[in-house]
Amino acid sequence: MSTIKATAAVLTDYSSKKTLLSLRPHNKPLGGFWEFPGGKIEYGETPKDALCRECYEELGILISPKDLLFLKEIDILYSKNKVNILFFQVMRWDQRPQPKEGQKLAWHTKETVKNLKTLPRVKEILNAIQFEEEKL
Repeated sequence: MSTIKATAAVLTDYSSKKTLLSLRPHNKPLGGFWEFPGGKIEYGETPKDALCRECYEELGILISPKDLLFLKEIDILYSKNKVNILFFQVMRWDQRPQPKEGQKLAWHTKETVKNLKTLPRVKEILNAIQFEEEKL
């Protein structure tokens, strides 16, 4: 079983308590599932550099590696391979995310995500996000 290394971006609008999710196009593997933007780490890239590249390619936003805060590392087993995903909270980005690869984007609260068909562990990551008043 091979291992694929990937990164995922957790972009959160704290004022509305919403997090950006991307709907995988139906013509791609696992199409129709909601996920965090991100993708595979290419040879020679650091995880943060890969995520900055992926966010630009998928969302048209520029992110600095210094604005990425590590959240969690998760292994997901599929029938033919294992995907090792590093999740990062994106603390700052330069403009409004736009769908650059034909995907649908939507901002969701923890409540609205409960009714979505998501890739494994999306809801777990969302539940780990703490908003200021939740910390009190």
